[in-house]
Formats: sequence, structure tokens, C-alpha cells
Amino acid sequence: MSSKTLKEFAQVIKLDKKKLEDKLRYQKKVYGREFGTISAGIKYLSEEEQIAICQLLNIPIINKSFGDEFGTIQKPKTEENIAILQERNQELKNQLSDIKADKIYLTC
Repeated sequence: MSSKTLKEFAQVIKLDKKKLEDKLRYQKKVYGREFGTISAGIKYLSEEEQIAICQLLNIPIINKSFGDEFGTIQKPKTEENIAILQERNQELKNQLSDIKADKIYLTC
């Protein structure tokens, strides 16, 4: 993806330009979030803005280099996130073993 006009981006995501403008206007009015820069009367969207709009509208991202095969962007995994996930995994394993022990006890 590179910087595109609003019209070009609307064509890429297969959405009417007017509908896209309405959705962006709603984002500005309700959330105060504005997308695009205007140059010579034409609104341009950067790559980051295009990705953010795709995420807001739940549209798969066209360029696969930004995400997985489904076009979704995954959060980068840090060592802290990995440690938290491993801890949760261990807790779930302990709960599962407790449930299995309870099941054996209750069937006797």
C-alpha cells in the first residue's frame, strides 16, 4: 500500500466513495479522529491511515505484507506477553487436572 486518494482507496476496498466519506465524517464527529491530508483539494490517505480504516470497518487488509494470510494485523509478541501467556497456560493445565481428578472422585 502507498498513499492513495480517498477515491482510489474506496475502489480498493470496494466501497462507494460517498459511504467512505460518511464513515470518516462519523469518526471525526463522534471520536474526533480525522483521517487524511488535503492537498490541492484532494484528500490523501497514508498507509497507516488506510490500515486503521480497514481495522475500523473490519475489512481485510489488501496487502499481505501488513498481516497474515487473512489480512489481519497481529500485535507484536514481547517477552512479557509470552510470559503472561505461559502463566495462563499453566493455570489452565492445573484447572484441567483438578477437573479430571474431581470427575474421577465423583464417578466412584
